[in-house]
Amino acid sequence: MSSFQLYETLVSTFALYFFLDFAQLKYALELSKLFTLSFSVIVPLCSLNPFFQIACVLLLLISEIDRRDYRIPDVFTKSTIAILVLVYRDERDLLLLTLFWFLVMYTLTYFAPALIGRGDIKLIAALLLGNGYFRFFPNSAFLLGLIALASALALPKALINRFGSGTRGIPGNLPFAPSIAGSWILLAIFGAG
Repeated sequence: MSSFQLYETLVSTFALYFFLDFAQLKYALELSKLFTLSFSVIVPLCSLNPFFQIACVLLLLISEIDRRDYRIPDVFTKSTIAILVLVYRDERDLLLLTLFWFLVMYTLTYFAPALIGRGDIKLIAALLLGNGYFRFFPNSAFLLGLIALASALALPKALINRFGSGTRGIPGNLPFAPSIAGSWILLAIFGAG
């Protein structure tokens, strides 16, 4: 690691730590100082790309809010979607795939609301549009991979909710954003390599 890369890593670590500390106060999150520091060190070591770092921080915040409240604030997803649609307005295939995702999933949730939360649909759409920047995989493969990995990561918790400790879980009572975020990170690691 060159001295410039070390400098960038340290600056990123401090910026991420202080932003996460601020965001915890703003959204009343309860992340330990050790976790916040570890996360702030590990993310810049994975990539010095500022967009990757911002995405990781936002996914952490969204995951924690969803874990606590079982909802994803629109301020994160809708604003990201709007910005990325403007940025990628010339990428018709990406925009059509995102629109197809929205139409199919919103129609499904109209008839089966417990299938997936609409915040999760918007989060996946934002990450799909974000793939236009990162280009981890072709867009359709990225979407399918994200959904498959997120479902696989959520399955153990869903089974525990359903069959664990002698009580039945409430259908749909599973925060899906942490699984989506974890899947995005896995795709980022394997797609960048």
